[in-house]
Amino acid sequence: MKCETIRNLMSSYIDKDINNIEKAEFEKHLAECEACREEYKSLIDIIAACGNLEEIELPQNFRTELHQRLNEENKKRYFFSGIIGSRRMKMATGLVAAALVIAIGIGSIPLFFNNNMKATQSADITAPAAPAAQPEYFDAGLAMNKAEAREVEMAAAEERGVSEDSVSMEFNETLMAKGIAPSQGLDGQAIESSRSGRMVIRTGNISVNVESVDKAASEIRQMTESSGGYVENSQIDNVTVPKARTYGEDYTAERETQKYANMTVRVPETRFEDIFNNIKGMGELVSENMSGSDITAEYRDTAARVDNLKIQEQSLQQLMTKAKTVDEILKIETELNRVRTDIDINTGSLKRWDNLVQLSTIHIYMRELKPEELKSVDVPGLWEKAYQGFIKAVNNVVSGLEKALIALIAAIPYLVMVGVVAAVGIVTAKKIIAKKKSRS
Repeated sequence: MKCETIRNLMSSYIDKDINNIEKAEFEKHLAECEACREEYKSLIDIIAACGNLEEIELPQNFRTELHQRLNEENKKRYFFSGIIGSRRMKMATGLVAAALVIAIGIGSIPLFFNNNMKATQSADITAPAAPAAQPEYFDAGLAMNKAEAREVEMAAAEERGVSEDSVSMEFNETLMAKGIAPSQGLDGQAIESSRSGRMVIRTGNISVNVESVDKAASEIRQMTESSGGYVENSQIDNVTVPKARTYGEDYTAERETQKYANMTVRVPETRFEDIFNNIKGMGELVSENMSGSDITAEYRDTAARVDNLKIQEQSLQQLMTKAKTVDEILKIETELNRVRTDIDINTGSLKRWDNLVQLSTIHIYMRELKPEELKSVDVPGLWEKAYQGFIKAVNNVVSGLEKALIALIAAIPYLVMVGVVAAVGIVTAKKIIAKKKSRS
């Protein structure tokens, strides 16, 4: 049993209100645990001391004073209950509740109309939207890799029973003892993290309509490769959609094929803005955005950690040559493997960040729109225009009535609540008026 369980069973054990199994475990634990045994002895001493206390006689007027105090408390209680239970208080409480219900109902009606309008507007949108979630996936994956590397490093420090700061201090002391500055590696050169420039990962998103998706994709590929970058992902889809109709044409089931393309390119950071602007100028721009993630602090911390781990690796290798027993060799080998694993993880993070900083990412979404064909159009006469206007007006009236009917049906619960509250208020008012008339 645990000590906490034993403490809870002490009273039952003293009162002999415990079964044989718990009693045996209780006595066994007391024999093994000195702290619980001392606490049990203290409890026995307290019970014995309480048993030796003499009884004290009550004062002669104790009952009289107690009776008077009870009467005073009862008077106070009746006073407050009378106020709360009065008719006026009940009426006031009912009116406040009714006002709250009405306020909530009126306040929620505009929210309903706003949601209804938003749903109607979203249903009318048929054009495909440009994908803009890829940079978030990119940043999320980068954040996960950072967290994994830091978690591995902290877990290794906890296994040694020391913190990350104390490990860094220990490595710096080792460097000073060898005559090397803490900001330098074993070869006497400054570590890579001491660079003065900022480490910024740049990402861009472009959505553009072009006349020819194939031609635009070929130009983007050529532009990317000539700048020293590469195409990371390219996908072109042919989608069949209903054919666009001009004003006055009858409905037709004829369909046409449109091309869509998604591309992801990696370009040198120095050419990022130039290539971004060139892609924007290839057609009709729909949307664009740029973002930058500053990883300077994380990069420098990781680079310093790699240098410290390399110093620790060299120290372990020196200890390995001095080990005499098999047990010492195994312990040093285990620690050496852990250090090398940490070096590989952190070095991989540095290489990945270098790649992301040196080569910026551009996500491109393109849709092919054919140029409008020139053709002769018959101008409708006066009666044709009047007919089209009449049909449009009727459709608007029907649409308005439909929306009004939907809003009215949706507002029925609120109207019912208001009606119930109003009915209760009217009935209550009539009763009050009738009572006043009967009294007069």
